Amino acid sequence: MYLPLWTLVAASLVFFLPGLRTAEARRRSTAAIEAEFPDALFMVGSRIAEGSPAERALVSTAKAIRGTHVASLFSRVVRHLQTSRAGLDAVLFGPNGALAEIPSRTVRAAFRMILEVSRKDPTTAGKTIVDTSAYLRDLQEVDREIRRDLSSTVDAMESTANLFAPLVLGVTCALYGLMAPWHDQRSSANAYHSARIVVNGALVEYWIDERQVLGCDLASEELVERIARSRFRDFAQFGKLREGHIVLQHRGTEAWFRRLRIELL
Repeated sequence: MYLPLWTLVAASLVFFLPGLRTAEARRRSTAAIEAEFPDALFMVGSRIAEGSPAERALVSTAKAIRGTHVASLFSRVVRHLQTSRAGLDAVLFGPNGALAEIPSRTVRAAFRMILEVSRKDPTTAGKTIVDTSAYLRDLQEVDREIRRDLSSTVDAMESTANLFAPLVLGVTCALYGLMAPWHDQRSSANAYHSARIVVNGALVEYWIDERQVLGCDLASEELVERIARSRFRDFAQFGKLREGHIVLQHRGTEAWFRRLRIELL
């Protein structure tokens, strides 16, 4: 019995899509918690510095931050504190602890720090926690600055990868997003395949397993028009540079490369 390809694809989507949506929702929730966590940590440190035990400081902070994303985390911690007779260590890090389903290493490390320093005198403990909150806030600002500074570079690298990587990896992609291959070159994914790009001025040939799959003229009106209608239209140097880097790209699966070389014609 044979099933149409679209039936298999649809069945796969029905099976995997809920899980993907759940994972994406969890990722977004974790990111929102991490973004607000330094402010909540500052409150905890301030209350401990005032003389409150760690448990009471967590309860007080949970009340103060109601309505925020991070409030859900602190509310979970408070519920475990109120329903468990175990110590703070077990409440937070036990098999069924409040942090058992929190994937953020930053959050877990910060709570571990709270647990450790709360055994010291309140002033020292509070100052350590407040300083940590400031450090996390600075790290977030540095991360934002790095993302802003690298955004243009990342976009350029992605475009370069989208242009050249399929020639090595995707035996069916040819000139990604612009031109389809002349031949159906779908082959086994469990074997090495040869790929060759021949550039002579504006003329480019693409070869897979010693068979030419595409040829084009980068200066042709047809390709210029295709680029103008494509996702690459905002990159002024797209397809015009004659020197650059070899980009190796994959789409989330394992990939192997060997015998890479450049030869001058």
